[in-house]
Formats: sequence, C-alpha cells, structure tokens
Amino acid sequence: QADHGVTGFAGCLALGVEHIATGWDHLAFLFALLLLAATLGEVAALVTAFTVAHSVTLALAVLGVVRPEAAAVEALIGFSIALVAAENGWLLGGRGRTVPWTITAALLGLAALAVAGIGAVPGMALAGLALFTACHFALLDRAERPARLRAAVAFGFGLIHGFGFAGILAEMELPADRLVPALLGFNLGVELGQLAIVAVAWPALRLLARVAGGAPHRAVAEIGSAAICGLGLFWFLTRTFE
Repeated sequence: QADHGVTGFAGCLALGVEHIATGWDHLAFLFALLLLAATLGEVAALVTAFTVAHSVTLALAVLGVVRPEAAAVEALIGFSIALVAAENGWLLGGRGRTVPWTITAALLGLAALAVAGIGAVPGMALAGLALFTACHFALLDRAERPARLRAAVAFGFGLIHGFGFAGILAEMELPADRLVPALLGFNLGVELGQLAIVAVAWPALRLLARVAGGAPHRAVAEIGSAAICGLGLFWFLTRTFE
C-alpha cells in the first residue's frame, strides 16, 4: 500500500503537477490548441473547456462511476491530438475538402476493421468519430471565427483526456478515506501545471505574432501543427493496433 504522504492531498498535488509536466500526449494536445489562439479570451475559453471536461471524467473514473477500456482511451487521446493539429493546418491552408474527407474516410475504414475484431477502439466509436469529423469541419468551414467551435472540441476531447489522467490514481488503489483528498489534490496539481505551461507558451506565441508581420508565428504554427499531427497519428495507430 502506498505511503500516506503520497496518497494525501499534498502528495497527490505534486503528483498531478509531475503528471502533466511529463504527459507528452496531453501537452501536445494543449500546444495544438494554443497555436492558433489569437486572444487571451480564446485561451481562457479553450483552457476552461478542457479543464472542466477532464475534471469531470477524472472524478467519475476515480470514484468508479465509469470504467472505460484503458487501451481505447489512450488511442482516442492520440486521435484528439492528430485531429486538432490537422484542423490547425486546414485553417491555415485555406479550408479545402481534402483534409476532412480523408480523415472521415480513414475513420470509416478503421471502423470496418474494428467490426472485424481488429484494433482496440470499438467500431461504433470510430464511426461516431467519422460523423463528428465530417460535421465539425463543415461547421468550421462556415465560421468566420472558429474559436467557439474549437472550445467545444477542447471540451469533448477533454472528457477523454480525463479518463487518461485517472489511470495513475486507479493504479494506486487508494482506500476510501483517502480517495477524495487525493482526487482533489491530483486534479489541482494538473491544473496548476497546465496553467504554468500556458503562461509560458502563449505569450511566446503572441510575441512571434508581432514580429515581421507575424511570419515567424505562422511558420511555427504550420510546422508545429504538422509535427504534432504526425505524433498524434503515431500514438493513435500504435495504441489502436498494439
């Protein structure tokens, strides 16, 4: 059984900070969201939506209300990263039809494989993601300012990331009397770590946007989105078919 100092509020707060600081998939998702955030209000909306969502599912999972398959959760976290980064590139590149239709078709193909028993993500979940992807890009195509839709996406995928956060506390098998303090401490630690990262990353991006007519920021956004998309796709596929 774990030591009380680790399972208590302070110990789990430190654990939450450490988890977000070393959770490369969660950080990649956060960076992908920040790359195109143009105002402090947009950042606040994105971070709030992500925070509320993953706090809800973190609590539900740790308290045993919902117990999704860990392999499917990890794979879908990879997908969330790839999709948001691909969305960045699509917005920067002129909103053509190739990206959304390619993603939708690929998801339907993976859904067919899942029905045949191949992969960790259920076929219905993949088919639902295909429908979501097609609808989301269609809505984005009509939106002059997509910030609200991106906040909604941050919330939706934040629900999945919350289940990922819950894994570390579930592994500790906490006794009932330590569960709530540990949950509160861990969640607060995650939020503090997340806010610290945003406080460093977003001002740096805004500084780049003010240099040379914004060309350095656009380059960082394009290259960063491509790299994050590739990383998310790698995580999604390897976790789906491992």
